[in-house]
Amino acid sequence: MDLWGKYMARLLVLTGGDEFDPSCAETDLFALNFTETRQKLILILPTAAEYEPSGEKAFINAKRYFEKLGFKSDCLDLYRRTQANDPSQSDKLKLATHLYIIGGNPVYLLQTLKDTIFIDKVWNWLTEGNVLFGSSAGAMVLGTYMRNPIDKTWLAGLGMISEMAVLPHHENCDPNLISREIISAGLENVIVLGIDARTSCVGTGSSWRVMGPGTVTVYNKQNWKVFRSGEHITDVG
Repeated sequence: MDLWGKYMARLLVLTGGDEFDPSCAETDLFALNFTETRQKLILILPTAAEYEPSGEKAFINAKRYFEKLGFKSDCLDLYRRTQANDPSQSDKLKLATHLYIIGGNPVYLLQTLKDTIFIDKVWNWLTEGNVLFGSSAGAMVLGTYMRNPIDKTWLAGLGMISEMAVLPHHENCDPNLISREIISAGLENVIVLGIDARTSCVGTGSSWRVMGPGTVTVYNKQNWKVFRSGEHITDVG
């Protein structure tokens, strides 16, 4: 099916960081208008902020940003695994058309969400034609693998994008060094997306379009290639 067909089951937006920056507006508006539902609600998941006070600050920033774009948002206060395994915590998801997982601590985010009732609910929610955003840590956890930025080990991610991994804030990285690291870790058969800040991959697990001011570097086998805004990345999943 065509990536942009209106009957596609789901859309994913993977952003390299600096979410809610004005330069992200074009991409976010595309994804916000992707669903046919007239009344749209963006649910913000600030788990990666680790603590409620910092999560509240992140949500205030998100709410202000989306209000300027003309959309309503709400916050899902989920910071612990016990909350992620509480079925009532997913009630707000029923009303949302978009879920935005913000950046922060990727390891904490992964440990909190992996193999929980909440993630099972998100899987089902996506098949209803809804849209999932992940920025920085929020994008990292969605892959089959996730690189721990502290010790550079690779962990099993949530697996929402098959046989793929995301490296955010890629604008200051050396592709040759990253490529060697991927091969050394035995992940040369995994598609790794190095996404610059304020830049996104928009699409499905098998076809993506680059949007934003930066670039996306795609690592595959022992090669890497740079894609710019408007270019399509196909046959990568």
